[in-house]
Formats: sequence, C-alpha cells, structure tokens
Amino acid sequence: KKIFGNFNSTLENKILVVVNESKSKTAFEFDDAIKDAITRKENIIEPKGKDAYKNTNNIFYVFLTNNKNAIKVEENDRRFCAIDGDNSIANDNDYFTALNKEIDDGFIDGAFYHFLNTRDISKVNFTKDRPITSLYETLKEHNIPILGRFLCEIVDEYSTKETERIGAS
Repeated sequence: KKIFGNFNSTLENKILVVVNESKSKTAFEFDDAIKDAITRKENIIEPKGKDAYKNTNNIFYVFLTNNKNAIKVEENDRRFCAIDGDNSIANDNDYFTALNKEIDDGFIDGAFYHFLNTRDISKVNFTKDRPITSLYETLKEHNIPILGRFLCEIVDEYSTKETERIGAS
C-alpha cells in the first residue's frame, strides 16, 4: 500500500523498488496500479498531509516470492519478466560468503559498470526482447480467466475427435 496506494512518498526519486515476499492477494488487489506504475512516465507523489506533486518515474520493480502465482501475468502482457531462483544454492553458506566478499571488495564494480555503459542497447525493444521463461508461461497459464480455461478444455476435448461438431443449442 505504501508503494501502490495513497501516501506513496517512499517512491520519490527511486530507481529500484524491491517488493519482498510478494503475495498474490495483495498483488492481484493492486494489479492495475502495478501495471500503471511500471509504464507511466511520472509518479504523483502524495505525502501524508501535504500537497501532491509530480516526480519522474525511473523505477524498475522487482517482486520476490516463494509463492507459485504471486503476480498477475495476463496473456497479452508486455511488462513482466519472470525468473526462477536457483534453489540448489539457497542455503549454501560458502557461496553467499564468497558472493558477499566480491560485493564488499568492489573489485569488479568498475568492470561491470564499463560493461553496462558500453553495451549497445539502441536496437533493444524491452517489450519484445525480454526473456520468456517457463515460469513466465506458467504464470500466464495460471491467470487465464475461468471462462477461457473452460473453453480451452472443451476445444482440447473435442479436438481429438475427427469430425464431430459442437452444437450451440
């Protein structure tokens, strides 16, 4: 609610917002607000007890969850990218100790910055060129409206029969 509801001053001048432990109940409740937040050019910042004002929207959102269907991804989606975490390293203390050491050392920061800064993205279409993963496809499947699911079941059931027609009486 602090991000997608009223009194959202936490968004002011942010470039990355991480929503940890995202839950479908909340994400589905704010579905339209989330989609709007991802694509709008300006945020209307509304501090409690003060006048609202405009703020350029440069925010990238990351939703982290262990839930199977924590964000509503529709069939014609153009906003989301879903990436599965690697559970094999979830409790690997040696891996995360080494990773934290790399981050703290700052040794690769300059090389990574140079890599990002010199990468040609002039021809990248971030809607069409994003990774489409099996998790993303599963999320779309989970969010097919109930009538659409019913019709798919009917088509699947009758598509195996050679010439039978479905009547609408």
